[in-house]
Amino acid sequence: MSISTLQRAEKSMTINFPLEKVKESVKKVSEKLVGKYNMIEVNEVFNTYQFALHNGMIIGIGDLVLEAVSDDKTKISFVVNNAHGSQGTSPILEGMANDYLNVLGKILAGQDIEKEKNAASSAGLGGIVYLIVFIIIIVIIVRAFF
Repeated sequence: MSISTLQRAEKSMTINFPLEKVKESVKKVSEKLVGKYNMIEVNEVFNTYQFALHNGMIIGIGDLVLEAVSDDKTKISFVVNNAHGSQGTSPILEGMANDYLNVLGKILAGQDIEKEKNAASSAGLGGIVYLIVFIIIIVIIVRAFF
């Protein structure tokens, strides 16, 4: 018997917006929150989107599938997995999925996402600080042994 250690979050819902408006809004999320949601691949034929989600030090890969249910309803299927080497738990990935869907909902509703833009800038800054500290530690270790 094998036990899967794959961490993931899955969401599925039907919303009262036409497919084309949802597609436009998905693209706007990546355009407006560069650094937090980076589009990797778009398939317009199958209405699939893959992007990296950044949450401080955790990176997830989001797979979003859109399906027209009727002229004014769209089904959203969304799965967030850990990026290779990332160690996010299911609750963290679930939070990342919820954050993304909340931003998408605000854009669909025409609401302001300035708060999310500021949070995305702060999250990117945290990653840069971590990287600089990591490089300094490596330099210290290398100088100590060589």
